[in-house]
Amino acid sequence: MKITFFSHSALRLAGGAIFFLVLMPLGAPLSAERVEPDGKGRLVLAEPGAEQVWQDGFLRVIYHTEGEDAVPPADKNANGVPDYVEDMARQFAVVHHIFCHIAGFPHPLDSLRYRNVSHVDIFVRAPDEKLGNGGLAFQEPSPSRPPARSGARSLTIRMATSVKPSQNRLAAHEYFHLIENGVTHLTNGWYFEGLADWARDAVAKIEAHNASWKKVDRFLHDPEGETELFGLKYSAAVKFWRPAAALCRSGALPLPADDPMLRLVYVDGGAVLEDFVFAGVDMVRDILDRLPEVERRLASEYGIRRWNRENRLHPRNDPLLLEAVRQSMDKICR
Repeated sequence: MKITFFSHSALRLAGGAIFFLVLMPLGAPLSAERVEPDGKGRLVLAEPGAEQVWQDGFLRVIYHTEGEDAVPPADKNANGVPDYVEDMARQFAVVHHIFCHIAGFPHPLDSLRYRNVSHVDIFVRAPDEKLGNGGLAFQEPSPSRPPARSGARSLTIRMATSVKPSQNRLAAHEYFHLIENGVTHLTNGWYFEGLADWARDAVAKIEAHNASWKKVDRFLHDPEGETELFGLKYSAAVKFWRPAAALCRSGALPLPADDPMLRLVYVDGGAVLEDFVFAGVDMVRDILDRLPEVERRLASEYGIRRWNRENRLHPRNDPLLLEAVRQSMDKICR
């Protein structure tokens, strides 16, 4: 059977002095057409002792080579850029490609919420109390670091220097948060963190164990199961999302083996992509399509005018979120 992949957008149209080196002029105008990552990248800003910027399309890794925030210095290909930075950029490029060009999830920079955003800036910083040894994706855009046009704004992800891209697929988790944020303000943990952890399956080989509809339906239809689900965060991926994805009758999305983006490797030659199967894509895409209506209903029923943190996480969101999940699973998976 021939499988044709369409982008989310297409489906909707159808029904970068001696001591200071700048490799791209500050304030340079951006192309009117957004440049998508291609897995290559280039150094667009190098300021010894301060920030460096490696850019691949609209994705930028902002890092230091000195001080407490310095990234690991190994440079096997001797191009003057730490391998860590290139590896991080490639992983994010592959993740974006799978999510938005193969799976058809909404491109975060195409969303109404982020329509004035031009970059996704990935800041690599030393672990601290808030960041820990992981990553953080921020909800609201911020002014773009140079080089960028005047007034440009970026979405921000922070990654700890302790996160080794070739050993950790955290990029998929954090980037999926940008997709979720572009669709809805809602961030209830079982949905927001659980589904983002499921998204690591795009590049990692993670199997669901002992999946059965009996176990999944307990969370969907049993009051005690619903209460348990609503109390979960990251573990919702293991207990609920991965089993549901494995059971979905639409099957796993086969990632095209001849796609050059999916054949990208880290500097040491290791593959960015662990396997070419991504389960549950149709189900999750359908859920994401339903969430703007869930948000509208909540705003109307409860008079919500501002989606502050309390409103984004409020328990009253849970039943309507779960209703949307049920509808998608009934449509796609049964």
